[in-house]
Amino acid sequence: MILIPYMVSTEHRKKHEHSLYEKYMNTNNCENCDIELVRGAGLSNKKHLDHDHNGGLFRNVLCGNCNIKRKE
Repeated sequence: MILIPYMVSTEHRKKHEHSLYEKYMNTNNCENCDIELVRGAGLSNKKHLDHDHNGGLFRNVLCGNCNIKRKE
């Protein structure tokens, strides 16, 4: 899990964007259920960057179904 604050200064965020981008691009399966991830709108196995809505930290690359189920 990569924890990257998204509600911080632009300068601080830029330092972490590359590793998050690499993780997103190189993740081919949901990190929760292991389903193969695809591109496209409205698909249940589309890639999502899961993040904590309260603390603003990115957690995992998940499929749409797992992302909705997490709701934390």
